[in-house]
Amino acid sequence: MDLINYRKQILRKKVKSIRDALPNNKRTKLSNKIASRIIRSRFFDSANCVAAYSPIGSEVDTSFLIAKILNKGKSLLLPLVENNMKVLSFYEVVDYFADTVEGKWGIRQPVRERCNLVSLSTADVIIVPGVVFSPHGERIGYGGGFYDSTLPTARKGACKIGLSFACQIFKDIPIGTRDKLVSAVMCDNATYGDTH
Repeated sequence: MDLINYRKQILRKKVKSIRDALPNNKRTKLSNKIASRIIRSRFFDSANCVAAYSPIGSEVDTSFLIAKILNKGKSLLLPLVENNMKVLSFYEVVDYFADTVEGKWGIRQPVRERCNLVSLSTADVIIVPGVVFSPHGERIGYGGGFYDSTLPTARKGACKIGLSFACQIFKDIPIGTRDKLVSAVMCDNATYGDTH
């Protein structure tokens, strides 16, 4: 393991532990605050298609945001891990509970037979999970490289938004050459980066 990956592993473990220690009610309150920040934004208002993710563990809960995307009549895309490949496939979900099922790692994912496969390049906004973010849009995920492999397929002008609690923001984080940046990071107490 090289030095960058070692440093990532240490920081990932530290931040996950801090995030896990947030009480559930506080995590829900902060998640809804982040979702409200997104919903009030210009980039969300003008988006026709939003790619999001189903929450797992202690990460920012996207349930409220997903409900708003569907309520506002926007297309919702959710990721699916295809047969151990490193790239995510996105499917359009019309009814969250009917169109998704608990899959790998306990994450709700689209049911292939019920949903249409859609290219990520159709998304105007891409909501990206992560463990650690910097104010400059640098991101450390869970170590699988799924989003780093998939984000290059996004449309050039798409707004890529990382979701983060304040405790996940670090000024300097170890980043490798394959790591992809997000356009902005939406936090419970701040917005970092370019949300055009």
